[in-house]
Amino acid sequence: MIDKDSLTANAALFVADLLKAGSISNLARKQGVSAASVSVKLSKLERRLGICIVNRTSTTWQPTPEGLVIARAGESLGVAVASAISRPVDDTEKQSWVRVCAPTGLGRLAIGDIVVDFAKLFPHIGVSLLFENAVTDLIEKEVDLSVRVTNSPPPSMIAHQLFSIEYVLCAAPRLLMRHPFIEKPGDIETAPFVGAAFIGNHGRVMGRHRRTSSTIELQLAPSFQVGEFNYVKFATLHGLGFSFMPRYLVREELRVGTLREFLTEWEFDPYGEAVYLLRLRERYVSPAVLELARFIRAECATRFPHLKAKQVQPHR
Repeated sequence: MIDKDSLTANAALFVADLLKAGSISNLARKQGVSAASVSVKLSKLERRLGICIVNRTSTTWQPTPEGLVIARAGESLGVAVASAISRPVDDTEKQSWVRVCAPTGLGRLAIGDIVVDFAKLFPHIGVSLLFENAVTDLIEKEVDLSVRVTNSPPPSMIAHQLFSIEYVLCAAPRLLMRHPFIEKPGDIETAPFVGAAFIGNHGRVMGRHRRTSSTIELQLAPSFQVGEFNYVKFATLHGLGFSFMPRYLVREELRVGTLREFLTEWEFDPYGEAVYLLRLRERYVSPAVLELARFIRAECATRFPHLKAKQVQPHR
């Protein structure tokens, strides 16, 4: 009985070549080695398998039934290998995938366009793009790369800062008719407020004076709260309350006057100033994931120089 655990692919191919050659000397000439080396290799294989592959005497050379079984397996393996080498690989077989997650508003501003451009340049890499605002578990969501707004990236992940976000305190003119006296940061603590989710801050917002670097802590209780900045802007435009908005989302509204900016001498950090590209710390990361990560970092630096990354202080 053949010891299947000792029968390697190379051994099966060797037996197939041997029986096809018809003799030890013929295989030796074909492979450019000595007949003695082929004979020694055959003997070692027979001892390891515990069978006789070829019955040989000084005058005869005949494969055994076990030898024929191994030879047929070797022939089938050789055909399969040759077919795999010669067969063209189509795009679906060679395609690798990268799964990316980004906040909805930020995705529309930057990441979505960048990922589309990447897909055009690298059609052999499949990309799955998820817009979600609060992905914290990359493994659970099966995400390779995550774009996140935070001042404190998780230590369990490799983090590259892409750029920083400037927030502006703004309100619709109709709201100012009811709250005309917003002169200092503390005044907005009692005013109606529209907010995105205060994840981890519990309504606490830090402010720093641009000229003096003096700081202030505000405690805000939103009367209307939603986890997506486009809806925060929508509610603010309809006069539901004051809000902190990323400048990139309200640049046009501030220009035409449908929103007004307040307390411009103060710099606020309500949601985290830094945008990071995160991935898990793993010993092996696919080339496709690394390629997209490099592309996103390079494109953010090129496309958004006005949002250049800066050092931020983590929340304590």
